[in-house]
Amino acid sequence: MTCDEILKLTDLYIDGAFPAELIVDFEAHLTTCKPCATEVQSLKQSGSMLHSSTSPTVVPPAFLERTTARLYDVFADRLHSSAPKEFDRQWTLPFLYEDEPAASREL
Repeated sequence: MTCDEILKLTDLYIDGAFPAELIVDFEAHLTTCKPCATEVQSLKQSGSMLHSSTSPTVVPPAFLERTTARLYDVFADRLHSSAPKEFDRQWTLPFLYEDEPAASREL
């Protein structure tokens, strides 16, 4: 992986939403690239401080339902996945699939 790819994927890695098939490559890069390792560690620490300084907010179910319905309405044309069926995910990271040109995928 390149430093640019690491920076694009860092948020997913920190949030635990990182594609399992890329973790080994991501962490291997961190062991050989001090600037990327420092950046990832800094962002992890920042996230930990933010989580510890705030209390969880309870969202009323009606608000959540209205918001979800509105998001589906606004983004209905983008909800079709370009991921291969074996991933079975609704959203995908377009740069993970190099088998087709980026211009031909719906985003």
